[in-house]
Amino acid sequence: GVKAPQWQGLCRSVSEAAAAIGNETIRIHLPETDCEIYADSLFGRAFYNLIENSIRHGGPVRNIVVDTETLPDGSLIIRYRDDGCGIPAGEKQKIFDQGYGKNTGFGLFFIREVLAITGRIIRETGTPGKGVVFEISVPKEAWRTGAGS
Repeated sequence: GVKAPQWQGLCRSVSEAAAAIGNETIRIHLPETDCEIYADSLFGRAFYNLIENSIRHGGPVRNIVVDTETLPDGSLIIRYRDDGCGIPAGEKQKIFDQGYGKNTGFGLFFIREVLAITGRIIRETGTPGKGVVFEISVPKEAWRTGAGS
């Protein structure tokens, strides 16, 4: 929240996060058509934390898929999925609380706070045992199609 929000390429943000982690055993699948998101400068760090959580807590994760869906009202849903063990139903809300979790308890709390700076909402909608699905909602005025910046 220190720097002003800026337009950031979704594919670039995810690719740079994956490269910073450097895990070659997981395949990252990106959308065929890139888009730009108007978000806090730490937007890419949110994907870094999601990927790190998949590696640390997801069990045998082999694939991470990031895709997008445009809703009828023009807003965008960014979906982050992995093929790991998922999150138990009773923990889906708690995982975003500061201090909750098996490591520092800060990662998903941090992601939620970074996204909230620009009014983005994240929630987990996956099926336990079938991997996580994190959905980030982006209002229609805060995203555009185009090559990542």
